Amino acid sequence: MIPQFNDDHLIDDNFQKLKFLIQQAEQDIYKFIGPTRNRKAGRRARKKLIKIKELAHKVSIGIMHQGQEFDSEY
Repeated sequence: MIPQFNDDHLIDDNFQKLKFLIQQAEQDIYKFIGPTRNRKAGRRARKKLIKIKELAHKVSIGIMHQGQEFDSEY
């Protein structure tokens, strides 16, 4: 059973996507630094890291807006 959240800014959804992207990037990073030195994996990891940065910013903005709404309720 999933607890009820007050998540008007899709913080949880974006955070779950962020965790998934981090797991994917981790696999590519280890392929790149591993013994095979897969260059394509390095490119994929860099692209995913850019997406991670953008998504982390969305989560941060959502947290800020949610916090402002909590403050305005009091």
